[in-house]
Amino acid sequence: ENRGPWNQAFPDEVSNELRKGYFAAVTWTDSQIGRVLNHLTSIEDSTVVVLSSDHGYQLGEKSCWTKHTNFELAVRVPLIISAPFLHHKNILAPVELVDLYRTFADLAQLPE
Repeated sequence: ENRGPWNQAFPDEVSNELRKGYFAAVTWTDSQIGRVLNHLTSIEDSTVVVLSSDHGYQLGEKSCWTKHTNFELAVRVPLIISAPFLHHKNILAPVELVDLYRTFADLAQLPE
């Protein structure tokens, strides 16, 4: 079965280097998000912040290195919502992105 050049097992040295680069990019992005949030502190009493993204790349799980799978790891996405009137907590239940518009409208106190 030909699964393409990026869907194969790589030697450990190559796999580790690819993962290291990916994790460095995620760390840099996290740092930039922190810089933005630090600048929002002056308006935090009236600001809703929503952070989400697409799912990341598979990093060699099941010999896959792309985004083109439906394995559970590949279909999860980050979702962080911060609002002055929300208490900080982790939600472990699945959330569907299709529900976000209504959530945003409620956070912004828009009429239905």
